[in-house]
Amino acid sequence: MDLEFNYNIDDGNWIHKGKTSKGDPLHEIWEKRQK
Repeated sequence: MDLEFNYNIDDGNWIHKGKTSKGDPLHEIWEKRQK
């Protein structure tokens, strides 16, 4: 199984769009944790 996704880095946030391993849509925004 190949999982394809698109990503972009915007203002230090990693924006991830694609599908889960079950085929459901996925849209996540990850940001770097501050210490």
